[in-house]
Amino acid sequence: MLKDKKFQQHLILGFGFGAISLTIFSAVQKASLGVDITLLRGYIVPFIFGGCSGGIIMFLSHRWKKDMDEKLALEKKLISKLDSEVKQKTLYLETTKDLLELMNDTLTHDISNDLSVIRGNINLYFNTRKESLLKEVQNTTEKSITLVEKMRKLERIIGPNLELKPINLRKILLELTEKYSLKITIEGNSIVVADEMLSSVMDNLIRNVRDHANTKNIEINIDNSDEEFCIVIFHDDGVGIPKHVRTKIFQKGFKSGKTGNLGLGLYIVKKTLERYGGSIELTSTPPKGTTYKIKLKKEIGKKGFKG
Repeated sequence: MLKDKKFQQHLILGFGFGAISLTIFSAVQKASLGVDITLLRGYIVPFIFGGCSGGIIMFLSHRWKKDMDEKLALEKKLISKLDSEVKQKTLYLETTKDLLELMNDTLTHDISNDLSVIRGNINLYFNTRKESLLKEVQNTTEKSITLVEKMRKLERIIGPNLELKPINLRKILLELTEKYSLKITIEGNSIVVADEMLSSVMDNLIRNVRDHANTKNIEINIDNSDEEFCIVIFHDDGVGIPKHVRTKIFQKGFKSGKTGNLGLGLYIVKKTLERYGGSIELTSTPPKGTTYKIKLKKEIGKKGFKG
């Protein structure tokens, strides 16, 4: 504290003000009593006492102000943290509500319809013995299994263990490339704030390319230049997304493609990224190819890596 220039100035000011004030008061008192006020030695005690008193008062005042400033700064920090936690919890509750509704709709409508198709085809098979009916049963069963797997992923999103932690994005992507016979190019890296579901998010995007884009080429560029967010550009050179569905692909309940499950997967992707404080958008889909822009929060204090 003694090295603080402002504190030193305040201490000197307090000492000087106290010393001068008490000295003047002493002179006025002497004059009123008819005592000679020109004798300087008569002011030594008032000067020292006044200076010390003023210095002590200024010291206590400075210390009190500093303590108050620290308390206010701490309160602001706590309020900011609490506000952030409330917003995150609110977003989580909103996401949970949406996903529970989606699970209910899927279970009561999609899977129920699939079971009806399976039952109908089996009954017809017993009457006709047509092998094509069994093939339809197999396809519908696989479709239902895929939906159930997606519901399990939804359970993980809305489950109790939602602690976000630092995740090496490039490491996740490299692990996923081993699952697919696709040419996947990855540029850059970043440490982002997420959980285990981030792997499912990226897996979903890669699988969509494999199943719907009619290409084997994917380029993933991780831009780490922003201080707060990592920007991931996910691009393929496939057939692109039809114009009439581009604004709907992230909507709850939207379905497209042969399996009818493209929209469900991208809706899960969108909601998961929002829970991380990030986002995804379709930035371009020219005559050939599709590009997604993904934003992920970076770990505080980490600049990421090149690679």
